[in-house]
Amino acid sequence: LASISHDLRQPLQAVRLFAEALQARPEAAEPAEGAHSRWHDLLRQQMRAADDAVAMLDQFSEISAIEQGALQSHPEHVDLRDVLDGVAASLQATHPASLLKLSVHGRRQWLHTDRTQLARLVQNLAGNAVRYSLGARPGQQARVVLAARPQRGADGLGLVIDVLDNGRGIPADKLEAIFEPYVQLAGAAGGASRGGRGLGLAIVRGLVAQLGLQMAPVRSTVGRGTRFRVRVPADLCRPAPPPAAPAPGPAVQDTTRLDGWLLALLDDEDGPRTAMRAALEGAGATIVDAGTLDELKTRLDAEPRFPDALVFDLDLGSGKPDGLAAVAEFRGEWEMQVPAVIVTGRIAVMGTVPMPKRCSLLGKPVALATLVATLRRVAPQAGLG
Repeated sequence: LASISHDLRQPLQAVRLFAEALQARPEAAEPAEGAHSRWHDLLRQQMRAADDAVAMLDQFSEISAIEQGALQSHPEHVDLRDVLDGVAASLQATHPASLLKLSVHGRRQWLHTDRTQLARLVQNLAGNAVRYSLGARPGQQARVVLAARPQRGADGLGLVIDVLDNGRGIPADKLEAIFEPYVQLAGAAGGASRGGRGLGLAIVRGLVAQLGLQMAPVRSTVGRGTRFRVRVPADLCRPAPPPAAPAPGPAVQDTTRLDGWLLALLDDEDGPRTAMRAALEGAGATIVDAGTLDELKTRLDAEPRFPDALVFDLDLGSGKPDGLAAVAEFRGEWEMQVPAVIVTGRIAVMGTVPMPKRCSLLGKPVALATLVATLRRVAPQAGLG
């Protein structure tokens, strides 16, 4: 299953990023109606199809790891608001604003937890809310809210994460059954099986236990909507880090863009690399890319400055150093901790590979919004001068 999952993620990564690259083109500004609007809708459907295929692969892998007790967590200092924003951006990108409004509420809150697993938990809850809200009220916009706020409990001041929707609601006699594997309710947009096989909430329950969180009773009213709530105990909450020194440059930046960034891209497969380059260029970055480490070094030698960040695939070919080794080699030669993002189709390694400082690991296919947000997190001063 792990081998098949990895092999399928490579073309799905290219499919999604090519669609996002097309959406980002300046001439693709979306009018209210007409041929271009239909074109954008087709691109969104293409991205949703890729996401749905990957969701099924993820769910089978994750439920297997949970059931076998093989899931490992690697806690770090995590900005909860950043996680919620990333999930919302990824889901909104595949749905027109006329049909779906995704909102994020709450100030920045910091946790000591596994970022990847927390994001998957929120993604499953939010994706479920979207599926059962779209079309629930004919002629009305589906609304999903992701919110975080402090809540005092017996153990002190913790947090709650809420996912609320205005969807179909869940019958009272099904509120417990929905967390069992392979249980689905009728009425999901696009069919009950869309994006999975009834494993999403079973995985949520497993991740809640894995991360030391608590699932509150589900509140739902048929015909009005549903609220899922996850409680974060006080011992996992952390104070905010000290504020960074003000950076030179414009006071206001578009956080969805990478204008002024120079990125080094390394992937031994042409298709995914070309798609990644097109998507990142669509976000405003300048890309230096190559299929081998030596070739990338040669091309970077011709650049007048160091790249702001590295974007490397984890697997760079049989018998060759992997992406983490390539990052270490560049850092050693340049004698600087250049920020890096590693992408991989081997989801089984997520949460098991130790990451060096200023380096993040993302699973394929990665949404452009997620990649941009991650780059901005590991390289907050990039593109400013």
